[in-house]
Amino acid sequence: MKNSEQKNFVDSEVDRKKEELNKMSYFQLEDLAHEILESGKIHPEIAKKIEKEILEDEDLNREKLIRIILKLRKILKADKEKNHFKEVFSQSGKYYLNQEIMKEITENLVKIRERVETLKNKAENFLGKGSVAEVYSSGRNGKTCFKLIFNFNEYQKGNDLEEEMNFLDEVVQLGEIAGVRVPMPFYFWTEKEFCFLVMEKLEAVSLEDVFKRKASLPDNFNEEDFFKSLEEFVKTLHEKKKIHHRDLHEGNVMIDLVTGKPRVIDFGLARFIYFDEEKERDLRGKKSGVNDFEMIKKLKKEMKKFRKIYRS
Repeated sequence: MKNSEQKNFVDSEVDRKKEELNKMSYFQLEDLAHEILESGKIHPEIAKKIEKEILEDEDLNREKLIRIILKLRKILKADKEKNHFKEVFSQSGKYYLNQEIMKEITENLVKIRERVETLKNKAENFLGKGSVAEVYSSGRNGKTCFKLIFNFNEYQKGNDLEEEMNFLDEVVQLGEIAGVRVPMPFYFWTEKEFCFLVMEKLEAVSLEDVFKRKASLPDNFNEEDFFKSLEEFVKTLHEKKKIHHRDLHEGNVMIDLVTGKPRVIDFGLARFIYFDEEKERDLRGKKSGVNDFEMIKKLKKEMKKFRKIYRS
């Protein structure tokens, strides 16, 4: 959006809000002003000053009240933008990134969004694609990547990016489990039809790419140890966090290029689940219908099949 277009948009938005306020009576405007002042979202000193201004103005009228309300809304908007990192950053991001970097990201989220648009059009940045999202390298330092939603019909059936980020945060807190871990999430951007999650780029290859011969098995890959570690990881998630991944297909299980250990990605379908009479049910009591260990069994079969063909 060009500067002139952006200014026109902002001006029209202000006019629209003024028009809405103009339809209100004096008493409705007065109530609205007091409601904002008493919401606790305005700094106490500023709220006290404006409250005094309203009480002491003997010529207070609708026009003045409208100006006061617009001023209060402007303060609220500025405070929200100033503290936006609290809403978009993961707990891991807040721990891993310093305040200066978070401030820089927060102030440049629109530019980052534009950069994401550019990066996704470069083939060399493409890392992988699922049924809901595509993943691209950030292209700058090679240490981060972003998951970009493209199938919004399917996306609405699972976790949104904030929920997925929170699941990753929960798992990151556990550290490595039997050498297995997940990518560290940093922050997300979400709007109507443009959503992405920025996270750590793993130095790993997916089982899917290995099975399709797009990537090779690392030299230090040990089949028995790999799946034993993956099962231990899943068992720990179930027992300590009550988290079930529910989508452990070959595209979401990776092999670390250095350690040969599993890396698990994509918590878009993850749920907190408890057990009731040995039947998996989610927190709403609905049967989950997906068993992580059954999915690992399928991966084991696929690996044996692949290695049999690979050796022949």
